[in-house]
Amino acid sequence: MIFMELADRFVIAIDGPAAAGKSTVSRMIASEYGYDYLDTGSMYRAIAFTCIQNQIEPTDEKLIVDILQNISIHFHRSGVNNEIFVNNLSVSSKIRTPEISEFASRISAFKEVRSFLFRLQREVISSGRHILEGRDTTTVVAPDADLKVFLTADIEERVKRRKQEMHNQGIMISWDEMYQNIKTRDERDTNRKESPLTRHPDALYIDSTNLTLDKVIKKIIVLTERD
Repeated sequence: MIFMELADRFVIAIDGPAAAGKSTVSRMIASEYGYDYLDTGSMYRAIAFTCIQNQIEPTDEKLIVDILQNISIHFHRSGVNNEIFVNNLSVSSKIRTPEISEFASRISAFKEVRSFLFRLQREVISSGRHILEGRDTTTVVAPDADLKVFLTADIEERVKRRKQEMHNQGIMISWDEMYQNIKTRDERDTNRKESPLTRHPDALYIDSTNLTLDKVIKKIIVLTERD
């Protein structure tokens, strides 16, 4: 991947539905090749956290938009571990709960929220070498990315992965509840008016349902080298 190592600016964008493995794959590739890793979803979670702290309901679009006027979001990078700060408060350990996930998913439908974060995300990747992941990264945030990947898996496999992730964090949730959560998010992401989840025509399609993590990464690396 010599051309990746020499490029002054190179962007890999990985898109796809919830629990498809985007974060894990992105982190591993970033670690292997020394790229900065950007989890765009964590930025929506950071706003969700702030709203909850201010007792704002996810349906109150006006108050949520007002919050954006006085919010500062930035990352402190240490390798692939990005610590996210909101108004100089580290929230990385506080934004991975089911409540935050649901709130973030709901406010992601608001145009002003998406526009606010698009500007920040595009500023981050304006120079340097980055791998970013999240829904709409290939279609809206970085449609000019040097490599675009749409990573997916069937819903049963994604439920299994996310349930294990929650379990590892000490959060117990039933299969049925997790299935409904992901199904609802899929429907919301696909049908929302602003930047719905869709596959970019130039994105490489990878179904990871029956693939190991190593095989998914190898597929991306091979396709990148062939580009």
